[in-house]
Amino acid sequence: EVLYCVKQLQFEQIEEYWTSFWQPEDDLDDEDKALGQARLSQQQLFSLCTLPQIQHWIVSLDLAFYQTLVDILVPDVLMSNMSPFLTQSCRNFAKNVEHYLKKAMQGAPEIIQKKKIQAVKYMAQGLRRYTSLNHLAQAARAVLQKPDQVTAMYNDYIR
Repeated sequence: EVLYCVKQLQFEQIEEYWTSFWQPEDDLDDEDKALGQARLSQQQLFSLCTLPQIQHWIVSLDLAFYQTLVDILVPDVLMSNMSPFLTQSCRNFAKNVEHYLKKAMQGAPEIIQKKKIQAVKYMAQGLRRYTSLNHLAQAARAVLQKPDQVTAMYNDYIR
């Protein structure tokens, strides 16, 4: 669901999905019952999250997933021409994603909150860097495609 939201640039909905996972209203909703699915209760989930092995596993998966999200949004940081809308959407997402996660994880064990928040901070920082580098690459391409500007830069360089 989070991956779908990212692909559709519906970043605001991510908080809702995270909240439904970390703070379920019912242990099992009608759709899950119809599909014969069971899920852990919030208490069971939180208990598991206190185990160091589970914490390590969760963080490893989060980091891999977050890198996948960044790769989807900015597939080729130097070559892609990101639209201004996509660039701004990515920057806003990077700015807000930590807040989304903190809000969704209220009540979870503090240790897993800290670890997951650190992982999401890494993603946000990477996304900001990728969008900045992409913007710089676009500006450089625009200058380098104009022979008169390249000549002027060369002349400035050899002085």
